[in-house]
Amino acid sequence: MEENEQNLSTDMPEVLVDPSTALDDGLSGHTVRERSRVLRQTADLFLSKSTSYSDQQVKLFDSVMLQLLEHVDREVREYLSNRFAPVDCAPPGVIRYLANDDAIAVAGPVLQQSPCLDEEFLVGCARCKSQDHLAAMSLRPTIGHHLSDVLIERGNDQVVLNLAKNSGAKLSDHGYSLMVDRARDSQQLASAVFHRADIPRQHMLALFKKASAAVRRELELEAGRKAEETFEALKLASQRLQETTQEDSQRYASARRRIAELRQAGCLSEKEISAFARQGAFEEVVIAISELCSLPEAQMERLIVEETCDRLFIVSRAIGLSWPCVRQLLLMNSATPRSLEQMEHLMAAYNAIPRGSAAKTLQVHQLREKARGGRASRH
Repeated sequence: MEENEQNLSTDMPEVLVDPSTALDDGLSGHTVRERSRVLRQTADLFLSKSTSYSDQQVKLFDSVMLQLLEHVDREVREYLSNRFAPVDCAPPGVIRYLANDDAIAVAGPVLQQSPCLDEEFLVGCARCKSQDHLAAMSLRPTIGHHLSDVLIERGNDQVVLNLAKNSGAKLSDHGYSLMVDRARDSQQLASAVFHRADIPRQHMLALFKKASAAVRRELELEAGRKAEETFEALKLASQRLQETTQEDSQRYASARRRIAELRQAGCLSEKEISAFARQGAFEEVVIAISELCSLPEAQMERLIVEETCDRLFIVSRAIGLSWPCVRQLLLMNSATPRSLEQMEHLMAAYNAIPRGSAAKTLQVHQLREKARGGRASRH
């Protein structure tokens, strides 16, 4: 290292003292090869003591290397990208310059690894760069939900598959909806989405419901069940999948404790259900309604995510939920979006249900559950 620094001092003594002089000397009357050598040496000098430089010195290196980058070939840009990609304190301007390069061999390493690129910059790149650039971004150790949304919207199948397999990628509710739609006919993508540890329950069920018959059979096999050929058998397999995986869900365990505390304090009411629904707290909503209507959690889960509202309306009316609260429950089901006009029709239908009739219907369901051996909220 000492020998390297001595060579650097004879080749470019001004770099840390007077950047304009160094640049004039580096660019005027020199070949691309010579300028490339100066840039490599400047990068090596920075990396040799990168953690010891002040902010002002980092800015100086940034300024020098940015101007040299305008006059070097791709091989040198690739060299810089690979050297700087994993560095926490790399010159930010240089990193952004390399990330914007149209050559994926240059941009790829920094897009995939550099901790110096913020999400706003990455989102801008994702909106206009090639699929190869998007693929590199989809492999980053951590990905915010704004970036993941754009990657799913613009990315090809490989980009979306990378993202689905990336446990460091955060997916928004919108992102999950898009990914579930794209997994409809792709067993590989459906499997990757299905096995994400953070997949919300409603999207897991929507994935199972929307998938093609072939993909559903594969998912059932992966869940440890024999694939069935008929719709009724598939429906039963889907129900078993819901009930089995529900009991294993950590989110459900946490939600049960939360609802139990509210119930013991006498605070479990429509107000709390509405608040949970607005927050997208799916498990809390399921368990809260299950507690109020004395029906199994798995059954309540299906009522919330199914396309038709009839059964959900009966239960909600029977336990006295108002339309604004029920509307929040419907909005939770992103797999079945509804227009304003549809919501108005549903409101009229809900308000027209006599509460007494709804209560009698609920009693019938409760008696059936009792005949099966109890409410069986936990299996």
